[in-house]
Amino acid sequence: MTRFFILYISLFLLLACNQSDSSSNTTTGNSLTHSDKTPKENISWAGFPNLTEVSVSIQKHQQVFFEKYLLPWSINKNQLPQFLDHQWIPGKDSTYATNNFLGQKNDWYGENKQLYPENIKQRIAQNADFSGFPNFFHKGITVNHTDLRRLPTEKPGYGTYSQAGEGFPFDYFQETSVWANTPVLLLQLSLDRQWAYVITSFYKGWVPFKDLAIVDEPFINQWKGGEFAFVVKDHFPIHSSDGISGLNGRIGMVLPVKSSAQNQVTVYLPVIGNDHKAILKEADIDQGNIRTGFSQMNETLIKSMAQDMVGQAYGWGGFMGNRDCSSTIRDFLTPFGIWLPRNSTDQAIYGDVVAGKNYDLSQFHSREEKIQFIKEKGIPFLTILWMRGHAMLYIGNDSTGMPLILHSKWALKTVYPETEALNLITANYPVEGIHKTTSADEKTGKEITQFVGRRLIGKTVITSVNFDQVYDDLKSYIIDDIIKMAVLVAEN
Repeated sequence: MTRFFILYISLFLLLACNQSDSSSNTTTGNSLTHSDKTPKENISWAGFPNLTEVSVSIQKHQQVFFEKYLLPWSINKNQLPQFLDHQWIPGKDSTYATNNFLGQKNDWYGENKQLYPENIKQRIAQNADFSGFPNFFHKGITVNHTDLRRLPTEKPGYGTYSQAGEGFPFDYFQETSVWANTPVLLLQLSLDRQWAYVITSFYKGWVPFKDLAIVDEPFINQWKGGEFAFVVKDHFPIHSSDGISGLNGRIGMVLPVKSSAQNQVTVYLPVIGNDHKAILKEADIDQGNIRTGFSQMNETLIKSMAQDMVGQAYGWGGFMGNRDCSSTIRDFLTPFGIWLPRNSTDQAIYGDVVAGKNYDLSQFHSREEKIQFIKEKGIPFLTILWMRGHAMLYIGNDSTGMPLILHSKWALKTVYPETEALNLITANYPVEGIHKTTSADEKTGKEITQFVGRRLIGKTVITSVNFDQVYDDLKSYIIDDIIKMAVLVAEN
């Protein structure tokens, strides 16, 4: 099929990966400090898809979008066991606090870089009381952008700080951010009544009760009685008509529409009323920031959304309102009516769930064959590439024919012989932690000592699949590590 019409866009993008260069220690434009050199790519992008031949598949996604989005409001008590199973909705279950957090070896570090004292762990676990579960079975909605947590606490759960890739920002108690106006099912209140264990359509866990409101059938009927609008711009103010309530607009938000005019859309915002029940207020949003109904994947909107996301800080599990790899892809595709799971592992096998196909790329033993297969089978903006722990959205090819990816990534893994480590550290090498490891050599079986570190990226970027091959100190290269591909659509 003819998938592309040629679109040349000159994009000068910072690829925030750092190449050691002791001769440079200045900041110029987007360059980073430290003794590093920051490469840039002048990308000629020839990757906007001709979607007429996959329109039926896109419509299949759109037909099931709200069935998935509204799932929490359709669950009754008899169905709880199946939906609490990880297979249906990921997240920690009711036994995690006592069986895992308390029951296993203490390897959780707090905000002071110290192991959690036993009395603090006991207090957190006791607050996650599941006696009489479910003790608060109510349909609800988020009234603020919020965090869904593994435990009912704002305290972080870090791994060993001294190891590369651990510590900030990897708070493992943080599961995901949840945008305002997201339907939820409340199941349990914590002992202090400050937290609620909830099910969303894509995750389950603990959410601050102050960010939730209870909904009844009249509210639900009004809320889903008309059209819906999808936010397509990040970080703009949304405030209610009375000027009291407000939110920060985020790509991926879904809002019910009251009315549409030429230049603006009037939407409903949920707020907390009497008895912690949700009520709706009106808010006007400029048409440039929101689209009524599902959008077509056209050049203007795709480019605008991608430019909005590129450069934004990486956020593990939505940490500090930032996106990680899987939430970047999930939010990017939401305005087009494509619902995705939250975890990158689940996204990697979502191709055939609705309309597309999954591919195993581990069969390819050469980079050239794998790259060619991605170009032949992948459909730009509708194909997810996956390596362990990281998902990327294939968005077409550059002017040389190399596949491009939109992704949010924290860092590239580096490895060094022991003799080089001290020089790297003393040269102010820009790594996120560096630690010593001893392991068996894959070829000889002999024990070798190495130092492991990270080359920081820390943001959402557009790169080629081989952008990291300018470095000779990486543990492995991204193109070699990509082992799965999920194409979300198929030809009509």
